[in-house]
Amino acid sequence: MRWLFHPLLLLLANSSDSQLAKQVEYLKAENAMLRKRLPKWLQTTAEERALLVKLGEAVGPGIRFLITIVQYNCYRRWVNKANGTYGNAARGYKKAGRPRTPEHIRELVLKLARENNWGYTRILGELRKLGLKVSRSTVVNILREHRFDPKLDPTKGNWGAFFKVHANTLWQCDFFQRHIVTPTGVRQIFLLAFLHVSTRRVYLSPCTFKPDPVWMRGQAKAFLEYANKEGLGAKVVLRDNDCKYVAEFGKALAEAGTKLRAVAFRSPNMNAYIERFIQTIQQECLDKFIAFSQEHLDLLTGEFMEHYHKERPHQGKGNVLLTRPPQPEAEGEIVCRERLGGVLRHYYREAA
Repeated sequence: MRWLFHPLLLLLANSSDSQLAKQVEYLKAENAMLRKRLPKWLQTTAEERALLVKLGEAVGPGIRFLITIVQYNCYRRWVNKANGTYGNAARGYKKAGRPRTPEHIRELVLKLARENNWGYTRILGELRKLGLKVSRSTVVNILREHRFDPKLDPTKGNWGAFFKVHANTLWQCDFFQRHIVTPTGVRQIFLLAFLHVSTRRVYLSPCTFKPDPVWMRGQAKAFLEYANKEGLGAKVVLRDNDCKYVAEFGKALAEAGTKLRAVAFRSPNMNAYIERFIQTIQQECLDKFIAFSQEHLDLLTGEFMEHYHKERPHQGKGNVLLTRPPQPEAEGEIVCRERLGGVLRHYYREAA
């Protein structure tokens, strides 16, 4: 019963009508000051609205001049909802328009759109085949309601979608060059890399000072031999527009049923995977050394390729090794294996 002796209640109990009016005016002014410092809109809960409706009924018509948290019309809607007299349903009216599409049909439309590259009419035909009576406008509205518009699909028909479809038999190739120190001075030397788009496996040629037609034809045959040995299809090989790709190179590939295709000018994304590999091998390995001969450079690249295929997690493939399954969790000691004087490092668990 301590709440009966609250100072505010004692004050109200001992106040006259005029004093109560002044107190109400004071509280309204204080409430207005607080409202100015709050957001314009306040979100109320169902329990809070029920409490305000209950207290407002006791106040009577004067609540119109007292309420400040919402507009008076909003307060009246609260009252009508509490009394069950709000909306057309309370007046016995039926909602205008067609009934809402059943939920199982809506889910099926979204499922067909997500799992296939179909337009509105193709999805409609699939629904009709299943015996569902749905209009084309219904399909359009459902997809647009969920912000899924086949006409505006950014992945439809782009270069990324092409790579995804053809990745298992698609290769990219590109030249890159280095400068090495020789007895006759600093010379430029070339390497040719082939990358399998699906697995990110790479075949890297031995280096040469002169990529002439004989050398190019030999590298084409060596690449095809590597692809067959590893069980990787080679139907299409993409290249840039470098003049070093002589006719003999394309003929050697064509003899094995492999098509050589040049990418468009100023289109780096069309050959992006092999470009990224070349950046990797240069930054992680070759930029840290000065090569003094062809044999020295081939040694560096050979060590990196062993590391790349068997020891280096590949971020584009979910941080797994390209040619080895993930090592099972074990209790063995973690050991570091180094290549090229510690430039390349590989950590693994030593067998117990």
